[in-house]
Amino acid sequence: MLDTVPEGCDAFLISGRFPHKTPKWWPDTIASENLSECADWAVTADAVAVSVPASDLQATKVALAGTGIAVRAKPHQPLSYWLANTCPPNARIGICGDSWPFAQAQRIRDFMRKAIGADVYFSVPKTTSERWRPSKLSAPPRCVNSDLQRDMRDSQLSARLICRSEFVGQVTGLRASNGGATDAWLLTRKDRLSVVLIGSKLPVNHLQQLETAGYLVRHFSELNDLLHNSGPRIGADTNSISINTANLMGDKLIHCPEPSPFRFVSPVGRRENAFNDAFDRSMIEVLAHLQRAEQLNEAAASKILQAALMKIDGYRSFSFPPIVATDNRTGYPHPPPLKENLQHQAARCLLVDAGVHSDTFTTDATRMVFRNNPSNAMQKAYSVVLKALARASIDQSNLASKKDFLVRETLFDAEYEPLHGVGHGTIPGVAVHPYQPLFGVGSAEKIPDQVPFSIEPGIYRPNEYGCRLENLFVCQDQKTQTLTHIPIDVRYALPEIFTPQEVHWINQYNTRCEEIHGTQLTREANSWVRVVSRWRG
Repeated sequence: MLDTVPEGCDAFLISGRFPHKTPKWWPDTIASENLSECADWAVTADAVAVSVPASDLQATKVALAGTGIAVRAKPHQPLSYWLANTCPPNARIGICGDSWPFAQAQRIRDFMRKAIGADVYFSVPKTTSERWRPSKLSAPPRCVNSDLQRDMRDSQLSARLICRSEFVGQVTGLRASNGGATDAWLLTRKDRLSVVLIGSKLPVNHLQQLETAGYLVRHFSELNDLLHNSGPRIGADTNSISINTANLMGDKLIHCPEPSPFRFVSPVGRRENAFNDAFDRSMIEVLAHLQRAEQLNEAAASKILQAALMKIDGYRSFSFPPIVATDNRTGYPHPPPLKENLQHQAARCLLVDAGVHSDTFTTDATRMVFRNNPSNAMQKAYSVVLKALARASIDQSNLASKKDFLVRETLFDAEYEPLHGVGHGTIPGVAVHPYQPLFGVGSAEKIPDQVPFSIEPGIYRPNEYGCRLENLFVCQDQKTQTLTHIPIDVRYALPEIFTPQEVHWINQYNTRCEEIHGTQLTREANSWVRVVSRWRG
């Protein structure tokens, strides 16, 4: 990273964490991995601001407390507003050409010119080192002479550049060496072989498989030449390609939205169901252990969870850093870093959120563990979250808008405000949070068949309490089926807020969990399953 604002520049904008090289102004006490991957930064000679998603806002404020770094929420508090109030008139503002999306940079340029007459330019020296992760071929590549090639033949484009590594990994079978999405782009060309662009070498047998499926494999350094030889009209999503890539394309660039990853999802088969069941059993064993362990603290619970998940047959990597939050830290969707003096504090309740990749499937589930009687406020919130999950699960339709409405209505009726989306789709084996939403603004009306997706209602009171429950589902023949089978603790749920239909679904769900896993669980885990399935009210 740059240690200071570039020479001749009053401010600069850069996107992402600070994973490669720490700038001089970065607080020594803050680890970059504790911050959002979606962070955007504005840096002047005297001040720094960061913009993060609303779900990460409170945790980021806690993490950066006392540093003087201003924390703002996307998209309602854009960094361009902060710069307009911080920079002098006619300021010279640079935008990182490697990390900032081209279309967004254009909007910032236009706004800053109108607001303070700023001179905005896109030629900031390179600020991120290109650390492309090693790749491997972990799943059979799709033949490119299919939907992508048909799309190309039917369009007015001569070529199309796809920069979403999740999508490229999905259609080519490429994965990072440790699982999940790898660093790869795809250049599809009319009447010519498609090109996979990677930054590392592949074994010869992997290259042969890709070539058999109709792909050429080239290094990122050849991008300029490939673009030059790909005809006069090259489509790319200007909201995802960087400024530098857009400059390489020049007048050839035609805005073309990224393809939907959900068109290419493979069916959930026996292999995927077996991996998902193994994940569920591992989670059940961990939850049962966390329930009975003496003097348990957050750090110890996190180690127990990670060690258990890494032993699952077929495990390749975590689909996201596992979350274990205790007590008042459950009040954040993504809790801030744990202070050293609290690392050994005994836990009374825990929020456990985890998921793992295999080569062909991705899991994600969240449960609460109550080691003591929860407060009345926590008990109410937990009951509302469980009710929201039950309502969305009972609805067998494939209508994303209806499930979104059911969850939000349940929370709003109980006077809680949702702080994050009600769920998300997954790209099996590649990404747990794809770039295209299934719920909320910009989502499709119907959930496509065979796309695993989550429902995860949550309620949060920062530094007080919070709770979240999450299951994976899949639509088959336009009907919703539950994939996650991990018992839900009903001991502290308030029976009076549930309808008979909701109680029936919860009881059936817990019974089904016991039927699926009972014979393969330890005696202690089986005992825990039976205990948490009994209502107390």
